[in-house]
Amino acid sequence: MASTSVRLLKILGAAGVVGVAATGVLAARRERERRAVTPEEVRARLHERYAALPPEDVDVTSVPPATGDRRRAADVSTRLRTEAGRVRARLRGIPRRRRADG
Repeated sequence: MASTSVRLLKILGAAGVVGVAATGVLAARRERERRAVTPEEVRARLHERYAALPPEDVDVTSVPPATGDRRRAADVSTRLRTEAGRVRARLRGIPRRRRADG
């Protein structure tokens, strides 16, 4: 019985090692592909995709300006960031980082 469980653990351990190695190989391949593309090529692809989009029938002059939307979004973002810091400090015991500019 003990030899069967030891054998099973060895097989599971080897499978885990193979899985980690395969993940590393895939991550390295993806990183090489990403680095092989120059910023100019990325920009050209984005311009091609933008040119292929159908034209929008929206009259920009008829859309009212978003006066308070940005400020509200910034306020919400700040509150979420602050609350996330508090939760992180409580759960992990990590002290909150203080912003240097404020």
